[in-house]
Amino acid sequence: MLDKSLLKFLGSDKKNIFFITLLQILNLLVTIVFYANVIYVIYLLVEKKFALIVYFIISILFLGIFKFLIDKLIGIIQARLGLKIQLSLRKNLFYKEGVILIPNYINEWIEIIENMNTTTTYKLAWGKAIIDCIKDNNYEEKEGFILITIDSLAYNVLRYYWNQEYFFHLKQAGPQAKNKSIILEEVIKLINIYEQIVCSKNPIWFDRAVLDIKKHNLPKFNQAIRRIGKNLIDNPCKYFVHIGNEKYYYVYNLNANKNMILIKKCDASCLNEYANILIQIINYKWSQLLEEYNNAPKINQKVARASERKIRRKNLSNFIKYLILTSNNEYKDFYTGKILDK
Repeated sequence: MLDKSLLKFLGSDKKNIFFITLLQILNLLVTIVFYANVIYVIYLLVEKKFALIVYFIISILFLGIFKFLIDKLIGIIQARLGLKIQLSLRKNLFYKEGVILIPNYINEWIEIIENMNTTTTYKLAWGKAIIDCIKDNNYEEKEGFILITIDSLAYNVLRYYWNQEYFFHLKQAGPQAKNKSIILEEVIKLINIYEQIVCSKNPIWFDRAVLDIKKHNLPKFNQAIRRIGKNLIDNPCKYFVHIGNEKYYYVYNLNANKNMILIKKCDASCLNEYANILIQIINYKWSQLLEEYNNAPKINQKVARASERKIRRKNLSNFIKYLILTSNNEYKDFYTGKILDK
């Protein structure tokens, strides 16, 4: 019996599997009749009934040819199915005992990410933004589809590049890039605006900075989101689903107004289930690309942490005597000079 997940993976080839089963049953019957005729011919030879022997020898020849053709046909169909399975098994590690465990939709995502032709990181940011929106339930549901707004995707992309630029100063493209991306330009503009608001150049994590930006009700923040969104539509949204000039995967659709993408609800459930795996693959690809443009250490960790909501901080209690200054029984922050509560 074939596993249900394998049947699902094979899709339209279920007819071939059914046909193979019928052929195997027919092959079994022919084999039984063939050997029955051979035994009967031997019996006729012993009994010296030569007149009937010729008839049964001809019958055996026809049965042998028929059996040979059935075996060949079964072999051709099995080879076709086997090749399809083997090619898939080489491309992913998500299988057990030869049975595919990962949905075909996720395989398409993996193939897109692995074979992505890119000299910048913006396609990777786009794919990661889609997955994060689904993980965070940042979408609407309508008629069997989920709808993710371009603004929501732009917000996520802004978050990734804000943290990578402000905290880690990572270059997102090589020297061959003629112009700085509109996305990165908007990120740098917002960082400069933020520094003017807080009167400080100390890097701060995006999700904390947004609280200050929204408090001041800056229209430039919404403008930046719209500009980033427009740039995402013009580039990664259009080309993310292409592999070379031949392959195209319908992993999502852009609506007519070009303000949101649509994903089938069942496909979105798959994305949510395999989100952590896909994000790890994206982070790895992103890190590989950044290593070509940056000499910074631990780039893979920086890429992974840049998409987190909060920055990870280590416990500094062991260093408190070095970080806090005491004067006249007052405690001061060594960096800012602010007086701290005891």
